[in-house]
Amino acid sequence: MFASSNNFTGEIPRSLCGGKSSPAIIDLSNNNFHGSIPQCLGTNMSYLTDLNLHNNSLSGSLPYMFMHAYKLRSIDVSHN
Repeated sequence: MFASSNNFTGEIPRSLCGGKSSPAIIDLSNNNFHGSIPQCLGTNMSYLTDLNLHNNSLSGSLPYMFMHAYKLRSIDVSHN
């Protein structure tokens, strides 16, 4: 799912988590998301390989669940 550079605001939608199909790539970079990274991104995303949250206004720490996301190759949370 590519949704970068759209000036989206608010928290990262929990609707990205779960469902019948999990995206392999989530790119929400260069928006205005705030708050913390939803824990469900690490637990319910068994096919997630790349997560780009670069250049938002996120705070907090990475959910512990990401340590068990074995297919995850890259996480970019720089400039938050």
